[in-house]
Amino acid sequence: MEMHILSEIRKTLYKDSGLVKKQDKETKAVVETEEVRRRNFLKTVADHDARVVKQQAEALEEEAKRQSRLLEIASKIMKGERVSPEEERELAMSSPELYALAKQARELSDESGDKNTADCTENEKIRQKDEEQPEKENEEWTEKS
Repeated sequence: MEMHILSEIRKTLYKDSGLVKKQDKETKAVVETEEVRRRNFLKTVADHDARVVKQQAEALEEEAKRQSRLLEIASKIMKGERVSPEEERELAMSSPELYALAKQARELSDESGDKNTADCTENEKIRQKDEEQPEKENEEWTEKS
């Protein structure tokens, strides 16, 4: 009888150990499956983030090119160089403040340019007089001699 009880206990333990092993295998499979899902999810998120960053970089690059083009147009206006009506309109619509500043700078340049031109003309006349006077003095000196 004791043998029979011991044998029953052994059978039960063996069954239980088999169940434990089976449960361990199932648990391990579930853990591995969840780990694969987690890795796939993280890869998907990383791929999405990479695409978003690329799109943002492209948008910033385009905006930088546009701003550079507007600054070139404003610079041309300030210098008095020719600018097409489309370029001028683009600057006026995109950046009214920059357009106004470019126009004001051009007007100031024109005003000071006119003064400089007048000053140059006046200085040229004075220089010509100064150059003529020594010639007259030389003529007078040679006549006296």
